[in-house]
Amino acid sequence: MRKALKTGIFLVCSLALIGILQVGCASTEKATTQPDAQVSPGALSLCTACGQFKGTDVCCQADQAQCAGCGLAKGSPGCCRIDKGSTESVAVCLSCGHIKGDASCCKPDQMRCASCGLVKGSAGCCKIPDSLK
Repeated sequence: MRKALKTGIFLVCSLALIGILQVGCASTEKATTQPDAQVSPGALSLCTACGQFKGTDVCCQADQAQCAGCGLAKGSPGCCRIDKGSTESVAVCLSCGHIKGDASCCKPDQMRCASCGLVKGSAGCCKIPDSLK
């Protein structure tokens, strides 16, 4: 009788653990179907394979023209600003438009673009879709 009770408790605990693990996996899959969220507060991640914002419709599209200088999608936010294939995460600051960590990121008194409000000539200037702001 005692062995049967232990076996029953073991089975119930095992089934509960399997259920919890399945719920965790399901929530992870949902997160990856959305455009990449902010990598840190106030920043959006760039794809180092193409230079576009991760998870957007234009990220890694096969028909995009490639820049001869850097190999990323021509005109993308990362074009000639980041290293193609870099394993480090790269992000664009939503406050100024520069690459996070650059010396010019959020530096005071920089000229702002009248159209988008970010720093003129920054990686994100007029390139951040409204859906990601």
